[in-house]
Formats: sequence, structure tokens, C-alpha cells
Amino acid sequence: MNLRRRLDSIVSEGQGIQLLVMTLIVMAVLAFLIFVGQTYGGMIWQEVLALFLDPGNFTGQGNHDHDWLQILTVLMGVFLFSALLVSVFTNIIQNIAEAYEKGDNRYKFEGHILIIGSRRILPHMLETIYGNEDLYGRDILIATMADVAKLRSDIKSTIPDKKFCRRITYYHIDQLTRKLIEETCADKASMIYLTGEDNDPSHDSRNLLCLNYIREICTGPGPMIPCFLTLDMHSSLDVIQYKKKDLDNRINLEVVSTSDYTVEQALVNSDILPAIGLDKPSRRARIVIAGNSKIGRSVSRIASQLCHYPNFNGENRTRITFIDSGMREQMAFFVSNNNGMFQVCHRNYISPEGCSSTGPSPEIGDFMDLEWDFVDADLASVFARGLLRQWALDPDEELVVAICYKENDRNLSAALHLPEEVYRSGCPIMVYQDNNPVLVKEARNTGMFGNMIPFGEGLVESDSLFLKRTAAGKRVNRLYDEEYGNPPAPDEDSAWKGLSQAHKLSSIASANFMPMVLRCFGLEPDRETFDKIPEDIMETISETEHRRWMSSVLVMGYSPATKEQRKDKSRMKYLKDEKFIHLDIAPYDELKHEQKKDLLLVSNIPYILTGKK
Repeated sequence: MNLRRRLDSIVSEGQGIQLLVMTLIVMAVLAFLIFVGQTYGGMIWQEVLALFLDPGNFTGQGNHDHDWLQILTVLMGVFLFSALLVSVFTNIIQNIAEAYEKGDNRYKFEGHILIIGSRRILPHMLETIYGNEDLYGRDILIATMADVAKLRSDIKSTIPDKKFCRRITYYHIDQLTRKLIEETCADKASMIYLTGEDNDPSHDSRNLLCLNYIREICTGPGPMIPCFLTLDMHSSLDVIQYKKKDLDNRINLEVVSTSDYTVEQALVNSDILPAIGLDKPSRRARIVIAGNSKIGRSVSRIASQLCHYPNFNGENRTRITFIDSGMREQMAFFVSNNNGMFQVCHRNYISPEGCSSTGPSPEIGDFMDLEWDFVDADLASVFARGLLRQWALDPDEELVVAICYKENDRNLSAALHLPEEVYRSGCPIMVYQDNNPVLVKEARNTGMFGNMIPFGEGLVESDSLFLKRTAAGKRVNRLYDEEYGNPPAPDEDSAWKGLSQAHKLSSIASANFMPMVLRCFGLEPDRETFDKIPEDIMETISETEHRRWMSSVLVMGYSPATKEQRKDKSRMKYLKDEKFIHLDIAPYDELKHEQKKDLLLVSNIPYILTGKK
């Protein structure tokens, strides 16, 4: 494969034309010399060829009348063959080497893994490919705006296997064009990742432009191509999840919010968030988020989809608490961007001057198990520290603290100066670090700063190719499709292709919640265990899943319907598809006709998490 790429490079870069022209000139001159030698010099063609290729064959003996012809042949051979032709070959080899080093060569690919961008998750992606038997043998093409020579060196230091590294090809790009995407052979790829570059202010726009080019190219017959699009801004995610189904190309798209995914990696399948069962009727989770940054908002989004508990009694709602200066204005912005959520949730504005509360809209009802606090104070202030002490000492509070400012240094400093009561409580203290978390780990190892846990995009990702979350989401959707599809899709991938991005994200969120269910009830994900669960417990789990589902669709931008609207189910499809209003955002006991959908999922948790029915 590598040899074929090099040959492709010679032809595709125009260097082959230079070589061809030079070769034709040499052959023409040689033919001319042979003709003259045979006609006027009494030389056979073998003599002419010998003199042309090796000047040492000239002895000066024989027919001296025609020495001039032998000398001419020797000189032409020295000049054309020994000098120019060898020089051309040397230049071509040097040009290929330089172009390779810079990432300017272009090759033919098929069945490869295409990665456009080189952000910090890239080494983890390559390590995952390296460790995956099904992916190890595939060619990998990385198209990047970064310095290719440095990137290649960094990757080689991360993955010492030279054979694997030879399967990685790098393209350097100055700007994104359709021609570039065509050069990556995107239509022949087996998988596509649009990761973009770190610290690129145009990251989302550039990735979406690239996606449009790929969609245009990957049309017509052929296999579906999984394509993972990363977006940095929540507003970009808000836009694309409203898009309708995309069925006119071979791209099976999945959208990933980089900050949400970073938080998923920390919270899903971990014990950071509390697991509260029926044996603790008064307990509630409190997730304190210091810093209303993008990563802080992601912590709130993911926690709001995971922290739903079977002991909910109408009062012990999960509290998601932001602490930051200037919170009144930030709260207004956050609420306006999550309007649907705050039509059904309680919220409190808390400051040293007092507290003001707002409840759900009476026209909709009070049935959600989430409550939001917005504390207007610096984390280091006397007021904020007093609240932290109070929550850490409250026996009914299951506290988690997430330090989420934009700056690494500030996060570490804040984590090192929390009240002693917080450290002694043993509650998880999440500290966001967008690069090496060694200082946070060292602080934890001292034993002086409680249960300190680093998280961030720079840490090793357990699912850096996004394949595990996708597989679980596909299984959630397949259960629905097999039960309610009219008709069901022929296979899991076809069913996934037919979904909008909002529904894909909803299926993934459902799968993400299942480990929390297991923890709350002390269950194992096997069929034998779930077949023995009593009917009343299964009903409780189903109701918990319904509240989780409501939170997920509210985060994704759906709005709740009023009590009056919920009476008329005939408009459900229109309101859901055209207005993004969902009639099923309602109390569980109001949805007798829909409860079997929740039961369908929770009774199949072993299949969703393991793939085994």
C-alpha cells in the first residue's frame, strides 16, 4: 500500500510529467545518435549505446575519422544521462520526501478511517484504533491545519509501533474546500470523524461546511458511512438537532458536543454522582457547579439527565446549583436558553440579600424532579463558603462539587481552598483541567483535599471513537423500532440512519442513564436478574426512566404542552415535528398509553448495556 501511494504521488503531483519529458528527450537523442553512428560512423547500435551509457568505453582506437562522433555520443551521454536524468530522479525523490514531510502528497484510499482535524483527542483515538483488532489494519488519513511534521512526531512518541504508524497518512490543509474533501476519498471511507482543530474560533462553522461537502460527495449507491461531527458551542447543537431526517446521501451522521461528551466520560459508568435508592426516602442529590462556563453548563446538562432517583416524593428534587459572581444576568441568559426546562422546574435566585423563587407554570403542572439554584457570589466569599458548609453537613444532601472555571489555575486554586467540611464529607470534588491533570492527582494523593477528581478533554477517553455510546443508543432505538416501526427497518443501522439528531441524542441519553438504574437498585445487567424483579419495582424504575426522558428532551430544546393541549392527542405529531412541543412531557400517571414504552426499555437494560438479549 505504501509503495502504491508513492507511485500515485509521482503521477498525481506532476513530477511524473517532468520525468517522462526528460526520458523522451534522452530516448530521442539516443535514437538520433544511433542513426548517425550507423549511417556515417560505421558503428553498430550496441557501440553507440555503450558509449552513451558509459563514457569509459571510449578508447580513441579504431577509425579516427569518426572520433568526433564517438566523442559527441560520450558527451551527450554524460550530459543527458549521467547528469540531467540522474538529477531529475534526485530532485523528484527530494520533492516527494519534502512533500511527504509537509503533508502535501495526495494518494488513493479505500476503506480507510478519515479524520479531519487534529485536536487533543486525536492521540486517544489512534490508541483506540491501535488496540482494536477490527480497526488496526485499516489505513488512517488525517487532514489537518496543524504542523504535520510536529504532529507526526507527537503521534510516533505516543504509539511506538512503527508498522501501525506507517498506516497513518497526513494531509496538510490551508483552507477547507470541496476539492480537498474529494482528495481525501471521503466517499470510499469506512468511517469519518470531523473533529476540527483546538482553539479554532470557526470550529463549528468549518466542521459544518466540511459536512456539507461530504454529503454532496457521498451520494449514489454504496454502503452507509458512519460520520461523527463534533461541535464546540451548545448553540450549534441547538440548531442542528432541529434538522429533519437526512436520507439523500450515504452519511449516517451523529453529532457530538465536545464539552457534553467530556462530562459524559466523567459521569457515565462512574460512581461520581450519588446513587439514591428507595431505602433513603428523604435523600436528594445536590450538584454544585462553580463557574458558569461552557464546561459548567455541560455538567448541568449531563447531570440533569442522570440524577433521577426512584425515591422522588415530590419534594426531594435533585438540586443543580450554580455559584458565580454576576449570577442574576447569567441566570437570565441560561433560563432563556433553556425555556422549556424552566417551564416545568423550580428555580431559586440566592444572594447575600435573600432568596427569590419561581415555580413551574400552573398551566403545565409541577411534576419534575429537578430544581435549579443560582447563587450570586464568588466561591471564595463568606456567603458561598457558608452555603457549602451547610450542604456538606446536611445528612439529607448527597453533595457533588464541580469546579468549572475557564482557567486551569483558577480551578486548581479554588479546589484547594474549599471549606474543611467539604473535604471531610468525602464528597466528589470534580476539577476541570483541559490538559495534563497531574497537579490535581498530586493534591488528591496528599490526603488533605478530600475526594478530588480531575476531568477534561485532555484525559484519556474510554470511548474516544464514540462507538460504545453509539452502539448502546442504537440498541435503544432498535427496541422502539422493532416494537413500533411501521414497518420496522431491515437492520439496526438503517433504523439509526432514519432518525433526526434529536432522536439519536435521546436514545444515547437513555442508554447513558441505565448504569445509574443499576447502581440505585444494586442490580447486575443480566437477563436472569431482571426476570426476577418484582412488578412494583419495575413500575418504579419505569417512572424514573420517564422523568429522565423528560429531562433529556427538555435539554434538547423541546417545550412542554399545557394541560389543555395534552388532552388532544390528535395533534401530537404536528406539535412534536413542527413546533418542538411534546405532549408526553407530563406526569407519569397521566400517560397510561405510553408507560409500556418506558417498561420496554428498563426491562431490556441487559441488552442495551451488553448487546445480549
